[in-house]
Amino acid sequence: MVILNIIAFIFAIGIIIIVHEAGHFYTAKKAGILCYEFSIGMGPAIKKWQKGETIIAIRMIPIGGYVAMANGDIADILIEENDTIALRLEDGCASEIITDESIDDYDVKGIVKRSELKGEHGEALEIELDVDGETKLYPVLKDAFFVTSPTDRIQITPYDRTMDSKPLWQRFVVLFAGAFMNFLTALVICLICAFVSGTPNHTSNKVGEMTTTGRAYEAGIRSNDQILKVNGVDVNTWDEFTKQMIKPELVNDTITITYKRDNETTKEVSITPDIYIYNVGITNVGVIKKDTDPQGVKVGKVAINYDNDYNEQKLLDGDTITAVKVNKWNGSQYVESNEFKEVSSWKELISELSCDSFQVYFKFIHDGKEYTQTNLKITAYSDEVLKAQQVSKVRYILGVSPTNQRNFGDCINLAFTNWTSYFTLVGRTLKVLIAPSNGARTIGLKSLTGVVGIFGMVSSYLKAGFVSFMLLIAMLSVNVGIVNLLPIPTLDGGRIVFLAYEGITKRKINKKFENALTLIMYVLLIALFIYITYNDILRLIRK
Repeated sequence: MVILNIIAFIFAIGIIIIVHEAGHFYTAKKAGILCYEFSIGMGPAIKKWQKGETIIAIRMIPIGGYVAMANGDIADILIEENDTIALRLEDGCASEIITDESIDDYDVKGIVKRSELKGEHGEALEIELDVDGETKLYPVLKDAFFVTSPTDRIQITPYDRTMDSKPLWQRFVVLFAGAFMNFLTALVICLICAFVSGTPNHTSNKVGEMTTTGRAYEAGIRSNDQILKVNGVDVNTWDEFTKQMIKPELVNDTITITYKRDNETTKEVSITPDIYIYNVGITNVGVIKKDTDPQGVKVGKVAINYDNDYNEQKLLDGDTITAVKVNKWNGSQYVESNEFKEVSSWKELISELSCDSFQVYFKFIHDGKEYTQTNLKITAYSDEVLKAQQVSKVRYILGVSPTNQRNFGDCINLAFTNWTSYFTLVGRTLKVLIAPSNGARTIGLKSLTGVVGIFGMVSSYLKAGFVSFMLLIAMLSVNVGIVNLLPIPTLDGGRIVFLAYEGITKRKINKKFENALTLIMYVLLIALFIYITYNDILRLIRK
């Protein structure tokens, strides 16, 4: 399973990288910009091959990628006046400029006296060499190569093949194309998934797919059964069934479901739903209700993100919560509560945790001993954060879903709904991260997920099925596209800002300033990447 997860992770990241860089590459080639390398991945190269004037490379670390485009300064880096170089000639013109002195296969060798390899103002491309005390001038082909080692060749860059030589609109298209391809790929995936899975039929009361570990399946309900009543209330559509399932008074009570299978007699079963409290990170999944259970709320799975790491007993799977202390947000700060309130049911627990922004401490029983958390603080996710992530504060789940239908219009609508929701998801997340509405900051940089976290997401979505996995790729693709358009130097969005400056002022930004700013932001982004990865690993260890 681990190998499958790794393959799925590389597949997901690979698609996102390839389509992004392909967008840059295609538009750059169409604009006549020389592309030295198209790289998939980062770090040392596993495989490299020459395709025309571009090197295609697959690199060891399957994160990121790049298209190395000509910027006009490669000649200044590789040869300078008084350097010793060699030339391979073709009809008297230099076709290869050799900078590696260990290479002895050449036509002429000498000391550089002058070189013009850009032709920025229409000058002829040429190199002037001192060959055995005699100055000789050699024309240079526009598609000549620098040979820097026996295996490495880089094409020279006449000015008209550089990014800088192109009109403003073409440079914008090249920079925007990567994100555009991410957005387009996400839309195509959403369309495919919509037609593969179909759309929920909310007008039917028939059960579609089921979770075989869900409470409804355990109670005997199966796919294609018709749900007729919930707690004695008639339901004729899936929407009516859903409305009954979200009523707060159902919490902690057994729900009575009346259903019918084919032409059989109607049956009635009692079910305790799975309860998820997402703003704190606890659920009753896996808990079997017994009369012998201790008084309190027995939790199943725990996914709590503690604010700190004091040496206190943490709430673990299977522990029983007996009391909670809640510090509520008053608009400017969390107000300290003086007492723990006892809870003996999920209904009471949910009631205590029903406010918007708060911090909570637990009293609980672990291995027969009661513990009180005095320092291990949990800041619950605010309603705004949950809404941004399209997650309900509390969910009651039986493990059933409606039947699906494949109506063309509905499938198109579902695809575009999913696609646009990924854009609003990113926007809302950035908003609550930077400027939460009520001032209560319940997520920060510590909450961000990086490569390790994405690997965990791939594993979870893969378990949910191929369609869910592909929709995850669509969501990540939109995320990558939007992040790349943020106005940060070293990202595409930052370079687009420089283009806007050029368009407004009619002069290009100072190259040294641009390079310095880009380098600083690159270092900061690497530091952020390390920090996020560190937190991802900590979360993985705590699980």
